[in-house]
Amino acid sequence: MEEPSRFDRALVALARRHRGLDFVAAVERAQSEVDGLSAHAAVETVFGGESHPFEDLRLKESRISLVEGDGFKLIDVDDSDGSWAAATLETDYPGVFHVVSGQPRTSKRWDKLERALFGRAGASRVYLNHRDFLAIARRLEKFDQVVVSRATARVASDGSSIGRGFPEGTQSPRPTPEGAILEMEERGGVLRTMTLHSSSLHLQLRRVAGATFYAGQPRVFRDEVLGPLAEAAAARRNLVRDRERTSIEEAVSAITLQLSSELFKSRDETGVLLDVAASLPNTSLAVFHRNPYLHFALRDEKDGSNFDVVVTEANSIQIYPGYRATQEAFARVCQDLGERFGAVAIEDAPVRERVSMQSLIA
Repeated sequence: MEEPSRFDRALVALARRHRGLDFVAAVERAQSEVDGLSAHAAVETVFGGESHPFEDLRLKESRISLVEGDGFKLIDVDDSDGSWAAATLETDYPGVFHVVSGQPRTSKRWDKLERALFGRAGASRVYLNHRDFLAIARRLEKFDQVVVSRATARVASDGSSIGRGFPEGTQSPRPTPEGAILEMEERGGVLRTMTLHSSSLHLQLRRVAGATFYAGQPRVFRDEVLGPLAEAAAARRNLVRDRERTSIEEAVSAITLQLSSELFKSRDETGVLLDVAASLPNTSLAVFHRNPYLHFALRDEKDGSNFDVVVTEANSIQIYPGYRATQEAFARVCQDLGERFGAVAIEDAPVRERVSMQSLIA
């Protein structure tokens, strides 16, 4: 049986004894258990809809004890491998939460928690773009020099992976965050993770809006890393909220996924988008037009949300909401397609004339 991590023990102790929970206090308590050791803490930033992400949460083959307090909810979990914990911390933005745990981000426990969170209405992911990574790195650079020890990326054109390590003590110095991102972009990659070092922090940033604190000053991590993650999540939440079409006369504004390169220059290349969209869970599609542009409809079979997806330019995807387009479904479609095809930005598109049915069948 595995023992709870020091950070998980700190979360539970603070929540049960003081009915208050703070990231900095939990890290400092965990660090104090064994002097000189770091306190591993993984965070994913999410946004919610009408319900709290932990509301009616169920984890397979696990017993959950829920503790609630001012600004947090904590689950104290027992499963076949032992005990662990996770908590949601409210942020300065309505509907935006940090999910924190001492479990490694690659553990099966995180996987189980994510399946429960995102397998139903209640929480949505956020994917960072390169500008978000750089914005956080530049905030940290206000304190001291920041270098990269490892970066991973996905090649948008074929979905393959790139991994690059930068060992300390070699002839070449470790790159800056800007340098590491530039190298990945030159290789056709979209950043997935970046491990950063400075005199005040050792951490990993992840494209699925999250970060892991390894060592250093927890206050700097909270203010300069978790703060921007919450801001990015709030912006994405505002983007996908209340987008349902209400009348046939309404000028509908799309969300644009701006891509890092021209991926859709041929029928075969737009066919890859169709294959990816068709593979999304609980989703069905109908193709209206293939050439010279692509237009297909997506339907979320879980809640009935529907969208029109249009490609008229090789480096962008337009997603138009239908008469039902919930926040959770819209976020899921934008995020999943943006992640696979390396969106450098997910943003409002200028209002354009809607493609008519007559032009589709002409």
